[in-house]
Amino acid sequence: MDWMKNEKIEVYMELVCSQIKFKDIHENIKEELVDHINNIVEENMEKGISLEESIDKAIKQMGDPYILGKELNKVHKPKPEWSILALTLVFTLIGIVALYVMSLQGLWTDWRIKGMIKNSSIMFVSGIAIIAGLYFFDYRRFKPFSKYLYIGISLLAIFTGGFYRIFNIDTTELVFKVNRNLAYIAPFLYAIALSGIFSEDRWQKNKIFSNLIILFLPMIIFLRLSTMTPVIMYFTMVLVLIFISKGSVKYIFGSIGASTVVASFSIINQPYKIERLKAMLNPFRDSGYMNVQLRKLISSAGLLGNRINMDKTEMPILESPVMHTDYIFSYIIYAFGWLMGIFIIVLSIVFFVRLIKTVKSIEDSYGRLLVSTFSSLFIFQFVYNILMVLGLVPVAGISMPFISYGTVLNMVNMIMIGIISSVYRRKDLVGE
Repeated sequence: MDWMKNEKIEVYMELVCSQIKFKDIHENIKEELVDHINNIVEENMEKGISLEESIDKAIKQMGDPYILGKELNKVHKPKPEWSILALTLVFTLIGIVALYVMSLQGLWTDWRIKGMIKNSSIMFVSGIAIIAGLYFFDYRRFKPFSKYLYIGISLLAIFTGGFYRIFNIDTTELVFKVNRNLAYIAPFLYAIALSGIFSEDRWQKNKIFSNLIILFLPMIIFLRLSTMTPVIMYFTMVLVLIFISKGSVKYIFGSIGASTVVASFSIINQPYKIERLKAMLNPFRDSGYMNVQLRKLISSAGLLGNRINMDKTEMPILESPVMHTDYIFSYIIYAFGWLMGIFIIVLSIVFFVRLIKTVKSIEDSYGRLLVSTFSSLFIFQFVYNILMVLGLVPVAGISMPFISYGTVLNMVNMIMIGIISSVYRRKDLVGE
């Protein structure tokens, strides 16, 4: 029986909540208080005590509302996940320092490297502001717009993937930049959309067909962007989403099968991807030049690096236009040594562990899916970039989060950290 509408109980709950500064938790606190009071009232009424007297006894037994409220305020005082924030800060600073060392070595023109350091610094300050703002923002406000976000990003991807072909302007620099940026942003936006859609129970038999369409339509759309990077990232995120939302094992194997077909189709229709795969398996092929150069770079690093005796003539890859983005981890190993490389790998593993622990601490299903899908995107980027530099996976346009230079991608990563912080702040809240 629910006694929440009783005036005495309402007053008592308001007095308790008046001492709790974190307003988002008030409804959950009230539900817990009502549950306790219900139990006490029912026990007293079974003993033959009247309703009014039972309520009075229950309130008295609960204790002074001000004292109880202060105790609950200490328990439910929101705290940031400092380890994730600290690691984000360290990764970003490592990237800025790496760019600065590049400037000392004269790898690019002076004005260009100064511009990159300036952009990275601005991104760093802006990222901190975004994380702080999203920490106080209630992430649950995204949920009602999940379906609209899914439709919107799908239409945008279709438009940018096909419009320029229709009008034969696929060589324009603008279209290339739009496609490249969208390829990185889309998996993040789909993570938000699908987390909202699948936070409800969607694994009934009558929704199998619609679920398959929802999950795999984006992969087909991504192929129109002429890159496998978003396909791989999205695929990883979908597997995690299915697992965390308690989807059937059949969905997971079905996803692997469908993704294999899509990836195979893409590779067959774009021969240069086959060459990249062959280059990884046999880097001494003509098409494996970049793999050979990466191996040569990191194998000559030593424990402490070569930033003092850096030789661009022997290591022409140092002047590669993507050295500060996709290959920055190889540069850090070469310049600062394997000790720094191992240090970054260890920090990455700690980062993964903290993300996984954060997922386990969240009560709300929507928040849990958000953090899970974001975590999968982070882990995939870190792991793939490290393995790519070590020559264990094909070369692809996948940067290292926070460390690699790239304002758009790093801003997206900062936004994900901000949303994760928002979810963690409300980790004890139970969803509807």
